[in-house]
Amino acid sequence: MLRLSRDHAELLIAPEIGGGIAALRFGGIEALRPASARALREGDALGLGEFPMAPFVNRLAGNGFAWQGQRITLAPAKAGAGEALHGIAWQQPWQVIETQPDTALLGVEILPTQAWPFACRLTRRFTLSPRALRMEMMLTAGPDQPMPAALGFHPYFPAADAIIQAETVAAWEADAQGIPASHEKIAACAALLAGAKASDLRLDHCFTGWDGCARLHWPRHELTLRAWPNPGFLQIYTPKGADYFCMEPQTAMPDAFNRPFNSSGARSLAHRERLELGFEIAFAAR
Repeated sequence: MLRLSRDHAELLIAPEIGGGIAALRFGGIEALRPASARALREGDALGLGEFPMAPFVNRLAGNGFAWQGQRITLAPAKAGAGEALHGIAWQQPWQVIETQPDTALLGVEILPTQAWPFACRLTRRFTLSPRALRMEMMLTAGPDQPMPAALGFHPYFPAADAIIQAETVAAWEADAQGIPASHEKIAACAALLAGAKASDLRLDHCFTGWDGCARLHWPRHELTLRAWPNPGFLQIYTPKGADYFCMEPQTAMPDAFNRPFNSSGARSLAHRERLELGFEIAFAAR
C-alpha cells in the first residue's frame, strides 16, 4: 500500500490492485467508500474506493467490436464479472514510477493479449493537497498499429445521506445487458440539476451534455467533482440497497467502439498518440 499525506488529508493507493484507491480521507472523513478487507485480501479492484477504466469504459455489446475489417472479441474480465468490463487497467498490477509525500506517479505497460489485442502504456498521477485530490490519467498508443481508446475514473462514494447535484442534457438508458439502448431527456436530469438524494435514485445511466462538474452533499461535508478536458459523459450508478453510489467521468459512452466515433466519444489513436483525462475531488467541511 502506498500512502500519501498532506496536513489532515490522507490517500492510500493499491498499486498491485489495478493502481486503484483504497481510501481517501480529509480530516478523518471518508471521501470515498473505503476498500473492503476482502478486496484487499483477494486483490479485487471492484471492492476499492476508485479504480481506472481504460482502454475502454463500461461494457461492449457482445464483448467485442469491429476494427479495421476484423472482429475483435475480448476475454471476460476477472473477479467474476463474466464479461469484458471497464477495460483492463483495473486488472493489472501497476508500477510505482516516482513518489513524494503528497504525489505519486504509477504506470503499466499493456501487452497484446486476448483481453486487449493492442499494445499501449498507461500512467496515473496523484497529487494530494490539504483539501483536494487531483488525478491525471494518460494512455499512449503503442508503435505497431492504431487502436480505439476511451478513459474513465470509477469512484465509489458513501450513499448514506448523500445528495447528488449535476447539470446534464440527456441520458442513455441501458437494456438488460447494460448496453445503451435509448437516448433522451429523462426526469432524472431535472432531479439532478436541483439536487437529488442518492437513495431516491435508481440509475445505471450514461448522462450526456455534462459540463464536467458535479457536487455531492452530506450533513458534515461537501465534495466538488471536476473533470477535464470536459469529457461530456457521466455514468451514474445508484444500486438499490447499496451503501455506495458511483459518479464516473468518461471520455466516451458505454459500447462506444460499436457506435459512430464522432458521437460516442470513442477515439482512434495513431502510433504513439495520447489520450488524457483529469479528475479532481475537492473537499469542504460544512
